Order: sequence, then C-alpha cells, then structure tokens
Amino acid sequence: MTIIQPHRKKFQLSISIILLFIFVALSAVISIRLYNLVVYNRYSLAEQEKTLKQLGVANSELRNQLYALLDTAPGVKDKLGLQKEGRPEYINVPLASR
Repeated sequence: MTIIQPHRKKFQLSISIILLFIFVALSAVISIRLYNLVVYNRYSLAEQEKTLKQLGVANSELRNQLYALLDTAPGVKDKLGLQKEGRPEYINVPLASR
C-alpha cells in the first residue's frame, strides 16, 4: 500500500512564499523609513546652516556696533583699560604630540 501526500509539498512551498513576502515587505518598510530619516536630516541640516549664517551676520553687526562705540567714546577705552597695540604678541600653545 502506497501513501501519497501531494498537499504536503505545496504547504511547504506556500510557507516559503509567505516568509519571502514578509521579508520583502519588511525590507521595503525599513528602506522607506531610512529614506525618510535621510530627508529629515538633510532638511534639519539646511535649517541649522541657515540659522548659523543668520547668527554670524548678527555677530558681525554687534561687533561693528561695539567697535564703533569704542572708537567714538575715548573715555570708555581708558575706563576698560584697553589700548591699541601695533605689534601684538600672541600666545603660542604647542600641539600635543601623539
């Protein structure tokens, strides 16, 4: 007596197809999520660069105002103990060797 089970092989094949479909679906979802993160980071970086440029401009304007104030008010320089040096000496810090 021979027992034939033709449906058993189809069942194993369908499990493989289902697992393959799940893998492809998860890969697609992960790829879309990663793409969205990249786009968000690019947008965030562009916004931060724009803010940095604006802060740089504001810093330059404040420095110009400070220099103009110090140049026009001779008493302020004396009160703060500021003096203009023709040849300033800078501090040299040796770099740490590795």
